[in-house]
Amino acid sequence: MLEKKMKPKKVHTELNNRLSTRFDLIKSSLGIQNDAEVIRFLIQYYYNKEFEPKETFVEGTDPKEDAKIIKRIAERYGEALKRLGED
Repeated sequence: MLEKKMKPKKVHTELNNRLSTRFDLIKSSLGIQNDAEVIRFLIQYYYNKEFEPKETFVEGTDPKEDAKIIKRIAERYGEALKRLGED
């Protein structure tokens, strides 16, 4: 799918109560200092989860093919996966 060149979007919002707390929790767990980067990460994460083709493992496939899929996943989500176990 070709993406059209679009004007940058500016998002101005105020987060109150639970939404603010949830945002701060996500921001802290990601280790990102910039609020805009958190929003960019969440948009990208949601897009990849909902709209990207799902990569599945099929029993009996060639281990070399599995290694290629694992490598692609690691390249795409490696940093986020590494931070999951951090406190």
